[in-house]
Amino acid sequence: MAEIAVNLAVDKLVPLLEQELKLLKGLHKEVESIRIELQFIQPWLGDADEKAEKREINDGVKAWVKELRRVSHQMEDVIDENILRVAQRPGRHGFIHKVGHLIIKIKPRHKIDSEIQDIRTTIRELKGLGVEYGFSSALSEASGRSAEKNDTNDSQVAALFIEEAEVVGIESQRAELRSWLVEAASKRTVISLVGMGGLGKTTLAKKVFDDKIVTQSFACHACICVSKSYTVKEILRTMIKKFYEDGKGSAPQEIDSMEKASLISKLREYLHEKRYVVLFDDVWNPDFWGSIKPALPDNGKGSRVIITTRDEVVASCSKESPFDRVYKLPTLAPKKAWELFCKKAFQSDYGGHCPSTLEELSWGIINRCGGLPLALVTIENKGKTLEEVGEEYLTELIHRSLVQVSLVDFDGKARTCKVHDLLREIIISKSEGLSFCQLLAKEDSKFDEQTRRLSIHNREHIVLKNIIESRIRSVFIFEADKLPEPFMGTLFTNFKLMKVLDFEDAPLDCVPEEVGNLFHLRYLSVTNTKVKTLPRSIGRLCNLLTLDLKMSLVSELPIEINRLHMLRHLLAYHIDEKIYLPRDRQQGVKIHEGFGCLKALQKLYFVEANHRHNLMKELRELRQLRKLGIKKLKSEDGRALCAAIENMSQLASLDISSGNRDDILDLQFISSLPRSLQRLSLRGHLGKFPNWISELENLTRIRLLSSGLIEDPLKFLQALPSLLELGLYGAYDGELLYFEEGGFQKLKTLRLLCLNALNSVIIDNGALPLLQLLVIASCRQLKNVPSDIQHLKNLRNLHLFDMPHELNARMKQNEGQDCQVVKHIPSVFCYYKSEDGHRSYECITPFKQG
Repeated sequence: MAEIAVNLAVDKLVPLLEQELKLLKGLHKEVESIRIELQFIQPWLGDADEKAEKREINDGVKAWVKELRRVSHQMEDVIDENILRVAQRPGRHGFIHKVGHLIIKIKPRHKIDSEIQDIRTTIRELKGLGVEYGFSSALSEASGRSAEKNDTNDSQVAALFIEEAEVVGIESQRAELRSWLVEAASKRTVISLVGMGGLGKTTLAKKVFDDKIVTQSFACHACICVSKSYTVKEILRTMIKKFYEDGKGSAPQEIDSMEKASLISKLREYLHEKRYVVLFDDVWNPDFWGSIKPALPDNGKGSRVIITTRDEVVASCSKESPFDRVYKLPTLAPKKAWELFCKKAFQSDYGGHCPSTLEELSWGIINRCGGLPLALVTIENKGKTLEEVGEEYLTELIHRSLVQVSLVDFDGKARTCKVHDLLREIIISKSEGLSFCQLLAKEDSKFDEQTRRLSIHNREHIVLKNIIESRIRSVFIFEADKLPEPFMGTLFTNFKLMKVLDFEDAPLDCVPEEVGNLFHLRYLSVTNTKVKTLPRSIGRLCNLLTLDLKMSLVSELPIEINRLHMLRHLLAYHIDEKIYLPRDRQQGVKIHEGFGCLKALQKLYFVEANHRHNLMKELRELRQLRKLGIKKLKSEDGRALCAAIENMSQLASLDISSGNRDDILDLQFISSLPRSLQRLSLRGHLGKFPNWISELENLTRIRLLSSGLIEDPLKFLQALPSLLELGLYGAYDGELLYFEEGGFQKLKTLRLLCLNALNSVIIDNGALPLLQLLVIASCRQLKNVPSDIQHLKNLRNLHLFDMPHELNARMKQNEGQDCQVVKHIPSVFCYYKSEDGHRSYECITPFKQG
């Protein structure tokens, strides 16, 4: 956490120094000196963290780390406070043009100079203490490790979890390596994959390691990243933990205090009669195998060890018998290099296909990469968005089992996450000890004025009114029954450096006008609150990146929103407080003329097609949009909307609803496909099926609602190569749905609801091969389960809601005619209206075979 604090301070100083340096005059040298000193100390923090984990750190070093974190925060505060004071000067209205110009106008020159001098002196003293604590001697090693982490480990982790669809050029190698693992000798065999960095050793090894045939051939499995800074004891402990986890158990607690010899004995005892496979990734030391070998018995069971390395000496030292193998990875052939490059460079914009105008340039890049897969993948990684970086961090936390996925979306992406209770307690303890974050939940908890982030849990009597000034950057509210007025007054008056305010689910009915004072605010959420309006002062939040109004009562945005030129996410749909509205019927908010200037917007949903101004013309200016939702679209706006969509090359999610039943969603006019589109929802009469939808190669989910289609829509959708979920909600007026052989090869979820004329569903053998969930509801003419449903071998769940009496009777357990037809499905539920006519459903047929 101290390292994070220093990084933040350095990140603030660098852009400051890149401004008009001559305006800083004498201060420039002082600020530059602080930046250099902080950067010099940064690698020591990683070294201190490692020593802390190994319990090799004393109280003096702990105090040193804490003080370094404090002074880094102080530097960040000096910058933020001074920027804030200038921003609030009359006539500026919170807009900053040149930070370098502002910093010398904030306070009297001598006061700024004094603050910076104090910080510089403290940092120099800390540097001297760092030398005394031995960090100086470890500087080059620590710097190397830091660079190693930045340059290698990120790609190493990514290679371990690369998607199957992204693997190129290793098919034959994969098959050969797999055969070495599962066939041949009963002797323990070491297989070394060797080659220069970027050849794909880790990717190949992990793909084979995870192969179903391989996993079924071994009783024990362990995959371990080694790299340069390993210790034998840590590797042995990690192996024990991995093997126990693989066996669905917990490793003995005593291993943390065991010495090397005891750990080796423990491993040999556990593996004595088992066939095991171990992957050691990124080995650098030639002595590695010699030190690890005693722990892995050659028990005649055909066990295998895989080692990936860049060093041929490491590989040769691991080959001790005729059964051991060394495999040198070749570079990619030009054709395979082209395939991989196109997949990575043009996936989002052009569906993995290189535009003809870029072919010459692309081949030039490929030739420079020399057939190295990692180089090809790393080239068009530059320029990642904030959102992409954040998602990568979350993914890495998940892969390291620090964060658990609690709900997975239909496409396999994490939807909600949590941390284990024990890990949560550890995080809270460390965070509060370092003033990184404080949790206020108990009546006796006291507010720490040095804390940077505040999490309030079910606390009614928080008294913060005596706090004159706070350096808090984030506030989160959880399970609060009420928010006392003193708290709200303090929050908006005294916490002026705030960056994150999350009021989701809080008992909040208004946002005070004083919110405009929070110049640094980047995130504001009033999701699921009773807030009805936003104050005009919101226009002063010129650093705001996210405004989340979902499930609030806000129905119209103030025109001042158009001043927020940095806004990236505007999430807004409101509910009627008098009646419950299902999510798909919630209303968009009204937005005023001029919002086309918000060119940084990536998410905009839901907004109403307000005819007081030309909404569609302004949408054409929002070329960075990735998610767009529009309510109450008029028929005459269809062509203009299509033109706007053609400008949105990054668009991944599109949700459109018509104004009323008479309005047609006229969306036939798209000629330049939004190839990055993954999710599509259309509510309203289509007239005719838009042909361009059939060409969306990256579409993973489509929902059609009240579409009024007469022609079977399946023939337009069945060839979509990436489609995972299909929902037809009152979208089709025909009597037959026909799933043809070979259609919907990747579909996993199918929902058929309110298809009033439907009386027959036919499923050919070879259609829907991966379908797992089938939901049919309120199809009043469908009196039999789909014909040939037994062809759906992977179907795990069949749910029937509010279906005709005849179908319910055929599904009755042990007596219905269709029981045998669905007996291969593990979970079948049939729900119907109770006799009193209320919309309460009873489960009458739970099948639980197998």
